[in-house]
Amino acid sequence: MHLSELADGEQRCAIVVAGTLKAIMAMHKLYTADNPFEAHLLCGYLVAHGVSAQVQGDVLFSMRGELPMGMDTLPSVWLLHAGEQERGELLLEEWRNNNSASTDSDDNWQCAQCGEESEGGFAACWQCGSMRA
Repeated sequence: MHLSELADGEQRCAIVVAGTLKAIMAMHKLYTADNPFEAHLLCGYLVAHGVSAQVQGDVLFSMRGELPMGMDTLPSVWLLHAGEQERGELLLEEWRNNNSASTDSDDNWQCAQCGEESEGGFAACWQCGSMRA
């Protein structure tokens, strides 16, 4: 059946459904997080760097135990535009590196960006927001 063969209201529904499917197909699952907090941190990092992203499945996390435990009940971060996949993956790697750096040290550190001294427990410079190198 062709779109022109549908009634006016059916045409509008078909267009909305087709647009929704196209949008879903353009999305790319970037990362499965251990918890909603981690997923939202990464999503915020991506958005702050100009990548369109959203968290999905964060509500399901609270139902773990009621639902079978698995990757489907963990929150995940999705890129909204397929064209941002390469940039998203680079930012994910940068985010992982920044978060794996030891930040529990009592030693103060100097920001490479602005030169400000920050306490060892901080992963980002309090003055300019740059991540600890």
